[in-house]
Amino acid sequence: MNRATLAITTLALIAALAGGLALAADKPPAPNKIEDSRTLRSAVRFAMTYTNALQAGKGSQAVAEGWDFDSILADVFGKALKKHSAAEVTEIKRRLHALIAHALDNKDLSAALSVGQFADYAAKGDDDGHAVVTFQFALGETKVPNKLVLAPRGDSWRVVDTDVNGTSLVHDLRAGYVKVAEAFTPLQFARLATAELEKQQQHQQKQPDRKDRR
Repeated sequence: MNRATLAITTLALIAALAGGLALAADKPPAPNKIEDSRTLRSAVRFAMTYTNALQAGKGSQAVAEGWDFDSILADVFGKALKKHSAAEVTEIKRRLHALIAHALDNKDLSAALSVGQFADYAAKGDDDGHAVVTFQFALGETKVPNKLVLAPRGDSWRVVDTDVNGTSLVHDLRAGYVKVAEAFTPLQFARLATAELEKQQQHQQKQPDRKDRR
């Protein structure tokens, strides 16, 4: 091998090594898996407080106080979220919260939650550093498996995904956005998803109060 070939080969190896080091530096370290029993019991207590709030008809409040929408939006929209300003991201959060709160505040769901029972709580750590709390919602003989994926936040927890009967909220939202990602930004997607809800709310606001009709 002559000197010119040796120099080129050496430079190529250095470039490849540098590229590999750069990729390794960009990749965040894997979080520690939660295995401590005391920490997992804390996650279960959080989940029980959360489900108690749902049964008490405080679904909107439970979501506002207990969900990490920054993490959820990042998982759903990925790099596309960076196209938006901070104000636009705030609007996306507001719209997603309104959509979820509306679903949880549904009269039929609220009635079922008030007479059903949450039970069989258990928690384990996953490979992403989350505590996954599983439990059952029983209504008569019907049992529906539930799951809350919780991320540690200081001395408490925040919901980063929820799964009801095998259906993940984050997975469904991500799959829905992927189908239209070439045509819609995350904000446009959020506006489209909440358009019908806004129409219903505007219609309700226009309806005169029953007392006013008398």
